[in-house]
Amino acid sequence: MQWLIARVPIGHTRACVQAAFLGFYNSCPTVKMSVADLVRTANRFAELMGCPEPPELEAKTVGKMGLKVRGGAGRRAGSGARW
Repeated sequence: MQWLIARVPIGHTRACVQAAFLGFYNSCPTVKMSVADLVRTANRFAELMGCPEPPELEAKTVGKMGLKVRGGAGRRAGSGARW
């Protein structure tokens, strides 16, 4: 499986994968996670995909997902992913 993940381009694609991960699990009613735990899990997922740091998501996207964490613990938001 690791060789397959290594073939996913770093940058935009991996940022999109993490955004999809966050969006899916944030809206999944059977997943009972706090926002901080969800962000921590998504960052671990990004690490397993080989990202040197969590991909940066647009601040607007983070806000619409309701993922604003006080102090931004573990979440990178800005004008968009840097690729």
